[in-house]
Amino acid sequence: MKLIYRSQWMIRSFFSRVGYLPLLLLPLLLVCALEQSLIVSLHQKKISINRELREGIVIKSPDGAIRTEKSKSASENLMQYVQAIPTAGDINLAMARFYQAAEKKQIFLYQGEYQMVRYKYINLAAYEIALPVKASYPQLRSFINQALSDIPNLALESIDFKRQRADEPTLEAQLKFTLYLGVE
Repeated sequence: MKLIYRSQWMIRSFFSRVGYLPLLLLPLLLVCALEQSLIVSLHQKKISINRELREGIVIKSPDGAIRTEKSKSASENLMQYVQAIPTAGDINLAMARFYQAAEKKQIFLYQGEYQMVRYKYINLAAYEIALPVKASYPQLRSFINQALSDIPNLALESIDFKRQRADEPTLEAQLKFTLYLGVE
């Protein structure tokens, strides 16, 4: 009992000297401590995610789960890409899709220049297509979008436009595409 009275006396004397301000600041001190621990945990999580990014590829699935895959070297990525490209035997199918896109957009393709280029160090070939075209701008744009979406291994290299007069609706264009093909 004597101990209880003594501790009460010590608490009263402490507050009589310093006042009740430390008692009011105690909740603020607790909030600051909680916030500091939250900030530290967030920084640790950010550091671990950055470490995972450096070590591999972080993939977030639709259900929210995060997993990592070991990143491949540039040469492995290139070889995987080249193996996924259709082979030169599929050139007829790709060109049929190309001409179907032109026909669908009512574009007449004049005689063009076609050239097959083979790369030395990887099993990849490029079929370069240069075509003169006469069409309106919306038709041309629509054809290019259609061809690129129908043929994933087709790339638009360049477009050159000419118009004889400003009020003329048709353009004369020179389109250059490259169709990338795998070599067996």
